[in-house]
Amino acid sequence: MRYAEYVQQIEHLQYTIKELEQILEEKPIKKWAYCIHDKDVYDDGSPKEPHIHIEMQFNSDQTFENIAKWFKDGAQYIQKAKYESTQFAYENMCSYMIHETENSDGKYHYPDEEVHANFNFHEFMQRVRNDVKDAKEKRRKHPIEDILIKICNNQIPRIKVGEYLTDIERIKYDKDITKAFNIRDEKVAKETDRNMNVMYFYGESGTGKTTVAKFMAKSKGYSVFVSGSSNDPLQGYIGQECIILDDLRGSDWKINDLLKLLDNNTNSLVKSRYSNKLMNDCKLIIITSVQSITELYYALREHDTEPIEQLKRRCTDMIYFTYDTMYFKRYDEEIRDYQDIEKLPNMTSMLVHMKKNISMLDDLKKALKDESEMPWN
Repeated sequence: MRYAEYVQQIEHLQYTIKELEQILEEKPIKKWAYCIHDKDVYDDGSPKEPHIHIEMQFNSDQTFENIAKWFKDGAQYIQKAKYESTQFAYENMCSYMIHETENSDGKYHYPDEEVHANFNFHEFMQRVRNDVKDAKEKRRKHPIEDILIKICNNQIPRIKVGEYLTDIERIKYDKDITKAFNIRDEKVAKETDRNMNVMYFYGESGTGKTTVAKFMAKSKGYSVFVSGSSNDPLQGYIGQECIILDDLRGSDWKINDLLKLLDNNTNSLVKSRYSNKLMNDCKLIIITSVQSITELYYALREHDTEPIEQLKRRCTDMIYFTYDTMYFKRYDEEIRDYQDIEKLPNMTSMLVHMKKNISMLDDLKKALKDESEMPWN
């Protein structure tokens, strides 16, 4: 992810505020801003514990776990930006931090002067306020004109329209929205470049292939479409960033249709039963199968029209799952086959269990550090 917020009570911070600033300066963070909330109250009027909000924009993709390590804290205190895929993600984060969003009515508004940042926060927020004012004026003239423009310019994926419009607005302006996406599709169809990764997971049923695939997509912040083997595996796809072709079997596909879908670099229409799909929104495809890639190739219909290397070179990364081990492999263009990278214990079920209980474990560790909180004291 490229944007994140860290929120923690002041008394639970592992660093002083000065040390926090030094950490923010040393890490790969393009922009950072923080504000100490010491005037928030609960619904009954009682004061909330003082806490800090740190809004970060990174130079490169970061994971929840990596960011949490910077602050010596749990990953549950790191929040991903709500609208990360839009150009206004950081603006929204900073507006939320000082309680200047539409849903902040009744909350204390923190002035710009109480925010510390590695950029001119006041000038930044003045530009945001002007943009919000202009957007409201546009909506007054036409309720969704600016949304339709963004759709036409491929700034809003179909899967995320609901983040910008209410259900009633989508019903009311359904024809306009459909026309806007048709215009978007016409523009995108003229573009030939595509930057997409393809991974191949195979092994026996129950070895954790789909679980790991979903975890990988979630860790990158991607929306997910899971497709089973059927006559129309892309039915229902509406532009999710990650497609998981779950339990793929060669008998379900012609080789040319599969190769077109998996093409890492060239954008094109992909065959679907009711309407062909543009794949420009897709950034990652993960195939899970009980068949090895060689077995899959020979099971594909009309496989003899294309060499197996065409399939292998598209699936650049591969993991072979057994109940005990995951074997990582990567396609090598020189030898035109896969090279072993490393192997790791297959602890998928344990990782899933730990992830569900990470909040409880972190709370327990903190309690053990502070014996005064023990129930027998």
